[in-house]
Amino acid sequence: WSNCYLGVGPSSSALAVHYDGHYIRSIHNNFCVCAAMCSLDEDNYVFIRSSLTLKEGNAQEEENVKHMFTNSSLFTVGQDGTIGPTVAPNLCLGISPLPILYLVSKDS
Repeated sequence: WSNCYLGVGPSSSALAVHYDGHYIRSIHNNFCVCAAMCSLDEDNYVFIRSSLTLKEGNAQEEENVKHMFTNSSLFTVGQDGTIGPTVAPNLCLGISPLPILYLVSKDS
């Protein structure tokens, strides 16, 4: 699979996306927004990723990996306009001193 970290930049490099109520996907290549390392923790990076292609092996491990990637790719747009991981409602997208998108506490 492929990925690209997301940051804040000029409008000429804006990412055009579609939100289906679960996933935020790039219109250009269908990559979806995902928390890095499948970690839904504060201060974690956010990137876009391609669909997964796993090597055949242990079926249970494959299911676990798919489950982790799915959970870290589900996002909700709140009534207040914040965007955050569906399975971690205490977090939302934010920026750091470096112009990179991070997961931050929804109360910050």
